[in-house]
Amino acid sequence: MVADYIQNLENGKYAAAHALLTEESRLKHPIARFEAEAKDGSVMYDLERAQAQESPDGRAKVNLPLLEDPAMKSFVLAREQGHWRIVYTSGRPWAPYP
Repeated sequence: MVADYIQNLENGKYAAAHALLTEESRLKHPIARFEAEAKDGSVMYDLERAQAQESPDGRAKVNLPLLEDPAMKSFVLAREQGHWRIVYTSGRPWAPYP
């Protein structure tokens, strides 16, 4: 799911990426602003080395290493209507924070 989100951003499919956010995140980041911010920069992730872990609070975290950098970025996911969605409270579309 996080890989789909990143690939949608990479391919300029901002509406498809936006649709993978939680409802609250979509309301907080309207599509026009989301798209403008997504076009303003990017982050290169190593999608093949993603590591997911579910937490006791019903959420999940997906850790993605950055390409050519030892750092990692964590994406937080929540279930909505039976599907995992990305929680995006602050940050940028390429590096959302819960």
